[in-house]
Amino acid sequence: MRSLSLILLLFTSALQAQQDTLRMHLAPTEISVNRYAFVQGHLHSQTLDTSLLSVLPSHTLSDRLEREAGLFIKSYGPGSLSTLSLRGTGAAHTAIVWNGLTLNSPMLGLTDLSFFPSFLTENIRVDYGGNGPLGGNGAVGGMIRLDNTLSFRPGSRATVFGAGGSFGQQRGGAGYRWSNGKVVTQTKVYHEQAGNDFTYRRPDGTSIRQRHARFTQTGLTQDFKAGSSDHFIEGHVMLLRNDREIPPHMLAEISEQRQKDEVIRGVVSWNRLLNKAAFKIMAGVSDEMIHYMDPAARLDEISRSRVWQAEAEAGVSLNSWLRLTGQAGA
Repeated sequence: MRSLSLILLLFTSALQAQQDTLRMHLAPTEISVNRYAFVQGHLHSQTLDTSLLSVLPSHTLSDRLEREAGLFIKSYGPGSLSTLSLRGTGAAHTAIVWNGLTLNSPMLGLTDLSFFPSFLTENIRVDYGGNGPLGGNGAVGGMIRLDNTLSFRPGSRATVFGAGGSFGQQRGGAGYRWSNGKVVTQTKVYHEQAGNDFTYRRPDGTSIRQRHARFTQTGLTQDFKAGSSDHFIEGHVMLLRNDREIPPHMLAEISEQRQKDEVIRGVVSWNRLLNKAAFKIMAGVSDEMIHYMDPAARLDEISRSRVWQAEAEAGVSLNSWLRLTGQAGA
């Protein structure tokens, strides 16, 4: 018994109480963030690497979002419907915003990502979660921001690319930018086509080659910017045309269905940057047409929508840690 008591005393002699932390003073930390960029896990923003645009110019928007942002993209192949799911929400809960103009179709409630070549835009940013509605779009899943950023740096630059793939797929585009330090203009054209005559296996085990699945896509953008770095006016115009054949489903033999999509979009904005304030007025329009044809069912229908959007935004910095921002839109 005495030996056990001595052993316990030896072990307890090395123990000591916790240190008093009330006398420790931590240095103050300052955290600053703008209206869009968040670092929280549920309010996160990610900008795709712009240097990869010269390496991957032929990829569609859905390809880049899947490769670089790791998003889940539901795609039915080249030229077919491609939608995205952000933070578990549906495609209609994610807003696609191009230079401030929301692209979600009022007829469908979503945007077909395969109908937007990444070559026609420079900056792609993904806003996850609750910071998406801060752009005024009401999206609960998040927001994909596409911006054509123009620099006043004088000079000119030309870009040409071409790519090819299986099943008759061909892509190509060209762009030209010019600036004299006060005026910047940029033009880009894009074309893609594919036969999509691949072979697949039917439920009964037989193999068949896909038929009536060709598509053609053509796009053009024109960007303009004039003024200085703190006071400028900019405008953007986009034209897209898509012509695709709708193939028969797996249990059908023949399909004569066809769909043509045409989109015209335009945005103009005025920007004024001061030492402690910033002002912006933006107006845009999107005109979309869907032409569906099915000779077998004697259908030849045209659906059309036109959306006008206007926004005004002002921000004032009261001090180094407090900024007031107001926004109104229609």
